[in-house]
Amino acid sequence: MFTFKRFSLSDNNSTLKIGTDAVLLGAWARVDNAGLVLDIGCGCGVIALMLAQCSNASILGIDIDENSILEAKQNAKFSPWSQRVQFQCIAIQDFQQISHNKFDCIVCNPPYFEQSLKSPFAHKNLSKHTDTLSYKELLQGVNQLLSPQGVFYVILPSQSYDKWLQICHQEKLYVSRCCFVKSISHKKHNRVMCAVVKFKTNIKFETLCIREDKDTYSSDYIQLTKEFYLKF
Repeated sequence: MFTFKRFSLSDNNSTLKIGTDAVLLGAWARVDNAGLVLDIGCGCGVIALMLAQCSNASILGIDIDENSILEAKQNAKFSPWSQRVQFQCIAIQDFQQISHNKFDCIVCNPPYFEQSLKSPFAHKNLSKHTDTLSYKELLQGVNQLLSPQGVFYVILPSQSYDKWLQICHQEKLYVSRCCFVKSISHKKHNRVMCAVVKFKTNIKFETLCIREDKDTYSSDYIQLTKEFYLKF
């Protein structure tokens, strides 16, 4: 059981465990004025519940793993926002064919390993490898489901950023905000968070350092996550 300031949740049966990437994305996404929110590849529901805490939106999380959805439903049931958060076991490729909704905000902490050594455990491969959801498929789904003024938030490995930009342009989607994330101040950034929209705009670049050194979190990271982490 993982305990945040306003809710607790379990990730024992989910493909993707609660980690820094999910918390970063959930804290960085802006959903203040969103009415409908979609979380693609929701896992145990951590990002969906973080966004519920920050908004009055109705939130739907989808995932192809049934155990993850069952756990997410349990986590939502015991949260303060059970009436606004729902989960469905379905792939984005199928969901985009049946949904009549346009979402003000879409978030995704997607699979990110390409052509790399796989785990012998199939459920881990679902969460971490792009076999079941390529970047192109993800962006095609987002393009269909995002409202005209909506924003899509995603977190990626830094080395995937150039490829991501290329596919965005192919799908006529545009990065409006971009945050390069360092794990510690003296290292190179290893993650990038992007806000993607349907209209051309200048990119606002940001940098976030999680730790100043191995024992000290940065003030920026504390400020970003303080509404969630007990330790802040």
